[in-house]
Parts: sequence; C-alpha cells; structure tokens
Amino acid sequence: MVSQMATITNSTGIAEMNSTLKSLASELTGTRLGDAASWIGKSMLIESNIAAPDANGLYAGQITLPSAVDGASVDLVDADGNVVKSIDLGSQQAGDVTFYWDGKDDAGETVTTSALQVKVNGTTPSQVATWATIAAVQSPADGSSSKLITALGTYSPSDALSLM
Repeated sequence: MVSQMATITNSTGIAEMNSTLKSLASELTGTRLGDAASWIGKSMLIESNIAAPDANGLYAGQITLPSAVDGASVDLVDADGNVVKSIDLGSQQAGDVTFYWDGKDDAGETVTTSALQVKVNGTTPSQVATWATIAAVQSPADGSSSKLITALGTYSPSDALSLM
C-alpha cells in the first residue's frame, strides 16, 4: 500500500511539473514575440546585395574586405542595369567598410526610391550586407520562431548582423 501511495504521489508531481513547464514555455514564446515586436521600426544589418531605402530615403550597407585595397567603389544599380550611384571608397584596410547614399542627386532631388543592387568594384568582399527597416513581425501559428518582415524579405531575428 505504501508503495502504491508513493507511485501516485510521483505521478501527481510529474503531472504538475509538466503543467508548469508548459506554462513557462508559453510565457517564453510570448516574450520572444514581444522582443521581436519591439524591433519594429528599427533597422537591421543583413547579408544581402540588395539595398532598400529607409524612411528617409537613405541607402546604407557594409562590405567586409578580406585584405587592404588601394581603390574600391560601390555601385548602386537599378533593375535595368543602370548605375544610379557610384560611391568611391578609396583605399581601405581589411575589415568592415560602411557606405551610404541619401538617394539624391547633386541638386538635392530624389533620384529613386526603389531597391538597388550593390556591386563592389576593385575588390572581392567576403561579405556584402545592407540595412533594412523592420516593418512587421510574423508569429507562425505552429509556435516556431518569429520572423521579421522587411522591404528585402522575411528574416529570422538570428539573421541580424547588427541592430539599430
């Protein structure tokens, strides 16, 4: 009889522990969604050779150089293959090099608001990354990780190289 009571007590304890663990898992999932939702409106640096303008029309990104270069440039190219803007980077040391363009010509007029391809000249970077504004968060019904929706596509929070 004592043995049966011990078994019943263990079973009850395990059932309560399972219930508590499910509750904790549910809370953590909600927190992850809440954390991801707090990213809306921020920008994330993601590995991509496509640059989309932010709310101010700014195109920005980063290339990673495996070695120093004497002269390099970044071309922003439209869907028709036309170079919309060429950014001279000059001589650079190995490592991360940022680039940006305000989307305007010399007269201060907006040139484009479309996504542009990033082409690097004078070197072969080990990585090309661009900044993308987070517009929304998608929380899959199956409980999998939240996804961040940007003008460049949908990404996992772990895809972010940097956040600002």
